[in-house]
Amino acid sequence: MHSTISPIDGEENDRFGCAVSISGDYAIIGATGKSPAGAAYIFVCQNNTWIQQEKLTPNDEKNVSEFGFSVDINTNYAIVGVKSGYYESSYGVAYIYKRNNTKWDLITKLLPDSPSGGGGYQIGYPVSITNKYAVIGSPSENHGYITIFQNINDTWKPYLRFQSENGRYGNAVLIDNEFCMISSLSASNGKGKAFINDISKLSGGLVSISGKITDSHNEPVQNVSIYGKKKDKNFEFLCKTDSLGNYLFKVLCGWDGEIKIQKESLIFNAPYRKIFERVTNDIIDQNFSIQSYYCSGYVKDIAGNPISAIKISFINEGGHTYTNSAGYFSHIVYNNWSGYAKPEGRGFKFTPDIINYKNVDNNFLNQNFIGHKKIVFGYVLDENNKPIQGINMNFSTGNSVITDGSGFYNKEIDYNWSGTITPELKGFKFQPPSRSFENVVIDIPDQNFIRFQNQPLLSVDPTKLDISAESGTKNILIKTEEIDYWTANVHPSSSWINVIKIDNNIKVSYSKNTQNYGRYALILIKSGEITKSVEVIQAFNSSSNGFNPPDWKVEPSDFRYQGNINAIVKDINNNILQSDNDLLGAFVDNQCRGVVSPSPSADGKRFFLQIWSNKTNEILSFKYYDSMNNNMYKDVLPEVQFIPDLELGNILNPFELKLQRSQPIPDANNDGRVDVIDAIEVLKFIVE
Repeated sequence: MHSTISPIDGEENDRFGCAVSISGDYAIIGATGKSPAGAAYIFVCQNNTWIQQEKLTPNDEKNVSEFGFSVDINTNYAIVGVKSGYYESSYGVAYIYKRNNTKWDLITKLLPDSPSGGGGYQIGYPVSITNKYAVIGSPSENHGYITIFQNINDTWKPYLRFQSENGRYGNAVLIDNEFCMISSLSASNGKGKAFINDISKLSGGLVSISGKITDSHNEPVQNVSIYGKKKDKNFEFLCKTDSLGNYLFKVLCGWDGEIKIQKESLIFNAPYRKIFERVTNDIIDQNFSIQSYYCSGYVKDIAGNPISAIKISFINEGGHTYTNSAGYFSHIVYNNWSGYAKPEGRGFKFTPDIINYKNVDNNFLNQNFIGHKKIVFGYVLDENNKPIQGINMNFSTGNSVITDGSGFYNKEIDYNWSGTITPELKGFKFQPPSRSFENVVIDIPDQNFIRFQNQPLLSVDPTKLDISAESGTKNILIKTEEIDYWTANVHPSSSWINVIKIDNNIKVSYSKNTQNYGRYALILIKSGEITKSVEVIQAFNSSSNGFNPPDWKVEPSDFRYQGNINAIVKDINNNILQSDNDLLGAFVDNQCRGVVSPSPSADGKRFFLQIWSNKTNEILSFKYYDSMNNNMYKDVLPEVQFIPDLELGNILNPFELKLQRSQPIPDANNDGRVDVIDAIEVLKFIVE
């Protein structure tokens, strides 16, 4: 059977057929000239007829040229190589697609690393793929390498890279099951060779070289740089030793080269270079060493006492150590090290500041330091310049000292200390209240304070108690700087009211008022020279005098129009009246048009008064019933002209009504008015 295959969108100069591959019923053909970056076409054989199933193009065509230069396919995967032009470099790339029914989806892009010292490698020049492996050849003029990728759940990971000194190695590749064939065009003086390899026996294509670097005391040396190079190439950084002095790096199987070690200006013991030829297996114990020396000494204070836990830093990659309980330190530095030792910690200033070292080649003993601190001191006196003993001097950074019999205090502080000194004694204040310091580097004398008798702040809440005629208790909150130095008493002393001091509260207890008049008392709270008072007014039992609250009523269904007033009521002394049983009424010619008691709100109690009318421009007057004193007030101003949907005041800015005069005579007959008839009723009650 003979078949001719061509693409649906074929054009001149497509170079369709520059690379081909077939597997079962699937074929793939490259077309590197297809605009704009090349293409690869997949065909499937159905009923002995080959039909185009997919056209593959790069998803990053702006960075690619000659897509389709090499191709390979099996029933599940296809691979397309790009010889050059990837990201404007001479390196290529390979794309792997997976069949999804009749579609082929791009699942990854393989971009092998160029080997060190490389150049001129044509990555992606040949490609080959199975379900398990993909191989990419990267030949160059004098040698070449291949990279094999392994498929792990559709994630293609580098498996090995194998380099050869044979010219044009990797010019053609083919992979089948566990075997890989690689050609080398220039091998054997141009005769060419083909190599067949068992992939499972290539041991990954990378080998490791490892070792350890220690000093003359067999201690690990860390952060030493390892450099390596191939023959006739420059040294390149490979790795550094870890905290245990170990290093490890990997090279290609068959690597020839040299390594050396380096750290600052240190001089390592010979040999400090190692040469390798044809490395085909892991190599261990490639160890190096360096001579080391001790730097040791003591850190003490000016009295000769040891100072522990002082950090001694050996600046310039020399490490650090700490003094022990005897103030002793000992540290290892390496051959030819240069730098300086610097003590620091615990707030000390040290002499000398540092000790310098240059090209160390022997032990250094008696490298001693003296630690200094600074002192702050002064006196605390009273206003008559007499010394005050027992004043607690608080330092903001912790700890405190107490003045002695001469009023003197002193404290050792850290070098460069910043902080505040605050004297403290209950019932007294000081001038200045505190002293602040910043970055102290010298002793500080004469930090004196004067003590004065304190006049403590004092506040009470509430300052007035309006209580009912029934017995009960109330609480008064006391705020003062001297919580233990205040008293509370009732004036005048009376058996019906009692106060008890509990922490920063006063518990007020009172008995039932059975009299026909209110009771009054004053609670005096004193702290130092300050006195505050709380006025206590107890209502009388209204049932005892025969008077009752007014029976003000309104029937909204009798009226057509409504308005609203959000109000507060004040007495002639501007005190706000808001007892729960108080009543505010609106009237037109003594006819009640609205009545309400106060209700709580977010900003205090308010009278939410609804008013009613059948016509506009009526003049509303107001009356007020004081339930605490059983008094009714009819002169409440201002009057208000009614209009439909009237709105006066709100919670934040209530409409203000004010009593114009006190009504000593109650509304005795409950007719909503206080007049001569009420006065007669009161006189009758008194006579009886």
